[in-house]
Amino acid sequence: MIAIRLWQNRSKKRKDGLCPVYFVLAKGSERKFIATKKYLKPEHFDNATGNVLRGADNAIKLNAFFKRQMTLLDDIIIDIKNSGVEPTFELIDAKFRNKSDLDFLTFAFAELKAQKSLISYKTYFDYKLRLEALQKYRQSIPFHSINFDFLTAYKFHLVSKGRKPNGYYQDFACIKKFYRLDVMKNLAKGNPFENFKMERESVVKDWLTKEELQKLYNIAFSPHDKLTAVQQNTLRHFLFCCFTGIRFGDKLKFSTDHIVDGRIQLKTNKTGKTVLIPFNTQAQELLPYVLKHKLKLSNTRVNNELKICCEAVGIYKHITWHCSRHTFAIHCLLVGVDLITVRDWLGHTSVTTTEIYAKIAAQYKDESMKKLDGFLLAS
Repeated sequence: MIAIRLWQNRSKKRKDGLCPVYFVLAKGSERKFIATKKYLKPEHFDNATGNVLRGADNAIKLNAFFKRQMTLLDDIIIDIKNSGVEPTFELIDAKFRNKSDLDFLTFAFAELKAQKSLISYKTYFDYKLRLEALQKYRQSIPFHSINFDFLTAYKFHLVSKGRKPNGYYQDFACIKKFYRLDVMKNLAKGNPFENFKMERESVVKDWLTKEELQKLYNIAFSPHDKLTAVQQNTLRHFLFCCFTGIRFGDKLKFSTDHIVDGRIQLKTNKTGKTVLIPFNTQAQELLPYVLKHKLKLSNTRVNNELKICCEAVGIYKHITWHCSRHTFAIHCLLVGVDLITVRDWLGHTSVTTTEIYAKIAAQYKDESMKKLDGFLLAS
């Protein structure tokens, strides 16, 4: 519930002795001050009642003006509620300032704030960064200005800044997500993305071969002069993900509560899907350790730790934590696990995403076959 009242800020007295009057929006302990652009002497305004007192010039007209404006603010709050949107200070202020169209960025930031507790921190932070980048490109973006020309111009801007296809694909996916919410809540109309191509490259990051996994496994538990105990701990948790396919965020919350009937059962942070993953021998061997020794590092830190671990055994690929999922998926396909099963284990919402790994697995098999070229004819 948002309450509205009038208040004079007497600490901002001008040289002529007049002080500004504000509309104050209050919700719990939060406050939003909206300037009325009216100035009065302190003795002519009562902060307790919010009334202009006798003795002020045009006191009756000013009280009538303030009453109309407060009624307008009440109507704005009701309209926003009726549209299915949670009224926020930013949205109310934007409408009150009588913009020709509600600002897209104002709405998007307000929606993101409302969804913060419902989405993972990584997703929240990712959307926030993309919206902030859009805001740097243009401070104010009325809904009606988001059209094919705007999207094309923004794409040109991103490309000129060196943004690659997969990067700006996600930028536009972010805009599309919040624009669709606008349409659903009757704040915008149409589909500006109808004729706008959102290109995406099918790229898989590096993954680890069986031989490379063995090298890392060998140094995970044996003393090694190039690795610290913390780095070895990181490596063991990483290998566990290589053998189970679970994401970094899901690994952080993994506990005995997620072991049901001899399988991993957890609801993924990213897609919200519940995955059921059987334990293979390698994962089973690592399980007691990863349950006892927690992984307490950030994503950036563990990626630095992994780089050191890989280089210690002569692996110079760009290996990040997420590569564990690629490694798991590709090895599942190489040993003959069907695509649908791999999709379900990874928690993908679409098999199309999983098909990328099938192509990589096929290419690897082709490369392996080339090793036999000339083998039978070798002298």
